[in-house]
Amino acid sequence: MCREIRLIQNFNDFDRLVKKSDKPVLVEFSASWCGASHINAPVLRELSQTFSDTVSFFQINIEENRHIADEYGIHQVPTLLFFHEGEPADHVSGPVPRELLIRKIMTLVKRRSQASVPWDVETAGSKQFSHILVPVDFNGLSQAAMEHAVYTAQETKAKITLLHVNILYQENRNSEQELSRLETAACELQNKISINEKAACPGPVQIRSIMARGFNAGDVILEHINEHKFDLIVMGTHGRTGLNKRIFGSTAERVLRFSTVPVMTLHTPFLQKTVKDILVPLDFSEASGAALTWGRSLSRMYNARLHIMHVLNMDIHPEYSPVSREPLLNSNPGLKGQLMNNLLKFAGMNEKQAVFSVQEGSPHRAIVQYSHEQGIDLIIMAVRGRNTYEHFLIGSTTERVVKTTHCPVLTVGRNAGV
Repeated sequence: MCREIRLIQNFNDFDRLVKKSDKPVLVEFSASWCGASHINAPVLRELSQTFSDTVSFFQINIEENRHIADEYGIHQVPTLLFFHEGEPADHVSGPVPRELLIRKIMTLVKRRSQASVPWDVETAGSKQFSHILVPVDFNGLSQAAMEHAVYTAQETKAKITLLHVNILYQENRNSEQELSRLETAACELQNKISINEKAACPGPVQIRSIMARGFNAGDVILEHINEHKFDLIVMGTHGRTGLNKRIFGSTAERVLRFSTVPVMTLHTPFLQKTVKDILVPLDFSEASGAALTWGRSLSRMYNARLHIMHVLNMDIHPEYSPVSREPLLNSNPGLKGQLMNNLLKFAGMNEKQAVFSVQEGSPHRAIVQYSHEQGIDLIIMAVRGRNTYEHFLIGSTTERVVKTTHCPVLTVGRNAGV
């Protein structure tokens, strides 16, 4: 079933969702008996999903909230009122052509991007790693995670801690044997580093190993993160269909959802010994701005090419999307250029400093496809949460990219502005 636009019930809702919103807002003043409102409905539902990352959409029934309509001089339904920073910026009444709505929405988005950038692009602090935690469970992907951690540590002069969790009361577990395997893994990793150092690779890496005990591996890892000053977690996952079994409801899911520091996940062997291309998808939110800060810093550290892309979300439900509808970027020739200008301004960079791309489609599919086509070695994405404690949302674009991409994904932005 397609998602309906949220109905504002009272003035408190209006004050909180519209006047205090940090995003542009489109509010439709309508009535159940109004035929033109029903004509606008499928178009507004479509665009509310297309622009879900940048504009909030709401509806007000004037019969139930006449006082709000009177405050803004609304005497005709339907009337669409566009808000920027809590104040009316534009309006249109009656049945509205889809193309006109798109132009007005893009004007609103452009106005927001010109008004401010969520960080100082010139003085944004350099992001570095000094202590990396690698959870180890002795499978092949743990080995890949350890090798990637070593590569990162050599570039940043960070130290590494290998952590294995011995699950209490689990059958067929031998603590002494697992401790021996953990120490062996650390020793072998140190030997590999020594060989690489002789081959003129970057400097030495300090590695230590710890075995902890607990009832749930994810909880033990999270406790360890909180008790020690780690600034990066590197974990192997099984990706694709295996991800549902290995991550969701399991150790990696809990770490991704509740970690307070950046998490790097990978679910393929670590074959790429250098990071040459980094991709940062942006949706014009402050959270994606945090991802870009990391992208700029790590591209300098790795001496890598930075790719910045925006995907116009076209995950439209078929029951109200015309079968033959032409893609937005084709039917609106100026839209791609306007989005590109917004992207350049939001990033505070030019096309000599990074590779910029604007695409249309399902965001996670477009990101994964682009990463394959361009040979991306690392994707950096922001995470958002429903509350202070839960950051990584199941079903989000970031989760889907982590699940399906071929390359490591660094998820950042769990703390405000970080």
